Amino acid sequence: MLEIRWHGRGGQGAITVSKILAMGALHCGKFAQAFPEYGPERGGAPVKAFNRLDDDQIVMHSGVYEPDIAVVIDETLLDAEDVTGGLKPNGKLILNTTKDPSEVRELTGYAGEIITLDAATIAEATGCGFANVPTLGAVAGQIEILTHEAMEGALRQFLGAKLGDEVIDKNLDALRQGVERIAALAADESGAVKVGASENGAEADELPPYQDLLPGAVVTEANRERRETGGWRNEKPVFDEATCVNCLLCWVHCPEPAITTEGRLMTGFDLKFCKGCGICEAVCPSGAISMIPEGSATS
Repeated sequence: MLEIRWHGRGGQGAITVSKILAMGALHCGKFAQAFPEYGPERGGAPVKAFNRLDDDQIVMHSGVYEPDIAVVIDETLLDAEDVTGGLKPNGKLILNTTKDPSEVRELTGYAGEIITLDAATIAEATGCGFANVPTLGAVAGQIEILTHEAMEGALRQFLGAKLGDEVIDKNLDALRQGVERIAALAADESGAVKVGASENGAEADELPPYQDLLPGAVVTEANRERRETGGWRNEKPVFDEATCVNCLLCWVHCPEPAITTEGRLMTGFDLKFCKGCGICEAVCPSGAISMIPEGSATS
């Protein structure tokens, strides 16, 4: 079974291309899944989409925790999400970026194969407008069971009910260029290749410990998954220490590990894990916590 995890932001089409990829696999006689995982349902918020492809019927319906391929449509997610979490050491990380694989390796620490593609420029040149389609081409070009004909047919079928022939042709061009650009980079012997594989394999990241718990077990701070949700916010919390009564209701109710404490004292926030939900402000009995627009000064 081949498992793929897509990372994008709301409105960038990660979910759309995951569906087209699954449709292309169906055209090739394979079994396929495509499904999303949303954070906040708004434009610009991080979203994930998943694919599973197999020769046999797929009975698994969980999220993809150890993908063979991780795909990043928006490189700003390198700072906001753990895009390589669980990615197999012999897998592939495929990104829409102008960076070289060596730069991406320094940023992510991923030791496996890294493929970079300037999909945004292809999208602009072809007129398709979105980097998701050339990125889809790059991904499809790495999957042996998918044919170009099947992927073009899937894209035409998916978009045909919504868009005219002119727009579809632009998207088909972007898809082809995504495939061809990666093939050209891989074949480039001049040293300018942007397909990088580490010589040193690394063991795959273990699943978050809570994944191994038996049904009915308690998820605690020690075994919960720590998602860096700081890129989700429209608002952020600020803390008035003089007003705080240290009831720690904010800590009890925070859905993420965003409240920092020292003993029984509230000390502030770890904004890497704060998604700006405002629950802490709502439960604070003394008004010590308030929400302000993201980007505002805190003092």
